[in-house]
Amino acid sequence: MIMKNNPLDYITSSMVTSYDCPRKYYYEYLEGWKPVRPSANLVFGSIIHDSIAGEYLNGRKAENIFLEKWDNIEEVVYSRNDSYESLKKIGLSLIEQVKRTEVYQRVVEVEKAYQTELPDGTVFKGKVDLIYDNGKEEVLLDWKTSSSLFLDHRPDLDDQLTAYSMLTRIPMVAYGVLLKKKNPDLKFYHARRTQQDYLDYQLKVMKVVSDIESGFFFKKPSLYCNFCPFTSLCRNQTEKIAAELKRVPVEDRYEGIECEEALACPA
Repeated sequence: MIMKNNPLDYITSSMVTSYDCPRKYYYEYLEGWKPVRPSANLVFGSIIHDSIAGEYLNGRKAENIFLEKWDNIEEVVYSRNDSYESLKKIGLSLIEQVKRTEVYQRVVEVEKAYQTELPDGTVFKGKVDLIYDNGKEEVLLDWKTSSSLFLDHRPDLDDQLTAYSMLTRIPMVAYGVLLKKKNPDLKFYHARRTQQDYLDYQLKVMKVVSDIESGFFFKKPSLYCNFCPFTSLCRNQTEKIAAELKRVPVEDRYEGIECEEALACPA
């Protein structure tokens, strides 16, 4: 497939954005809009993720990676109850809790990338946070940071976990939820995927890709617009756009990364 509206292939995170709001996908993945001052919560989650992975990938202690990255963050927007120091303290506490888990001692793969070609020719990629062995089978785990109690049913329905499971053919999936509370906590939520889940998800991706390739990027107004950084673009608020947003080249998140070829589901 020669892609007109996404020359960098389709990836799991971009699909999630497109489900949430096609216009948001257009702004972020095609036009390259980014907030001038990103959310501290998003930056925090990314740094936690990189720190945990970094201990396995380069042998450095996760705590040291976190401190180095957090000490060098640029200007961000904090939520009402957060600050630079509070998130720093929470981050170190969460990493300490992660390292005490059985999961951390049974890691098989970290940050492993996969790709497959769907029946319509779409090249689909995904990078798995972590795979571990629970003593009976391999489990695919995705780290999530949250400031409130996580919905324990979500792993059963989550498309991103389905995508990773489809690419790896590991049916057992899990969230590792890092709770950014006054007393930080760590919870694991498990679910299982089936061949039918893969087929349903594959059809969904191909439908979304068809809309993207045809240039169909409709607005999807909802309560989540209050948290979207691109609302000013939808409302054509020129002064707010100039003050809060910037355009940058769209990054190829898989540049230089070798992806393992995954088996495609039948059409």
